Amino acid sequence: MDNRLFPLFLLYLVIGKQYNYSYAKSLVGHNIRYSKEKEFPFIASIKYKSTTPNPQEDHICSAVLATRKHAITAEHCMVENLNDILFVTGSNNLSKGKAYKIVAWISYNQWATKNNVHLEYSDNDISIITLEHSIKSSKIKPAILSTTNIKDLYGFEVATAGWGISNDGNVSDKMETLHIHLH
Repeated sequence: MDNRLFPLFLLYLVIGKQYNYSYAKSLVGHNIRYSKEKEFPFIASIKYKSTTPNPQEDHICSAVLATRKHAITAEHCMVENLNDILFVTGSNNLSKGKAYKIVAWISYNQWATKNNVHLEYSDNDISIITLEHSIKSSKIKPAILSTTNIKDLYGFEVATAGWGISNDGNVSDKMETLHIHLH
């Protein structure tokens, strides 16, 4: 699996709304399958800490590892108290993986305001997470981020993966994936 494909799709989802290209929803429908172990070594789960863990209820959102210490996720996934959540990676199963402490997050809008960058669009549902420690495992790799223009992606087949609501209405314990053509 080419590590560049998922970030391209993430980019498509983030700015696609600005151009009315698409609206992302949970992976529901045909041609969805469970991902293979280590197929997406750059995808993680953001989940609530719990004294009585329930992977399906604790999972908040999926994230993409951008560096060994930073990840990209949707802004709406973040919570006020970072002590309540963990960043878990290293497995395609919500019940497994290694947990890392999140020490900071910043939304694109907050970053732009702080750096006096003009916001071309007001609805930017993206944020960057900073972990307390860098991920050392050679089995967990950051995604290769692309600067490809969104308009140049028409016709590409991309893979999307993560945990979300399944066809039966429940959150799957295993990561799901789907290949789609962008048009």
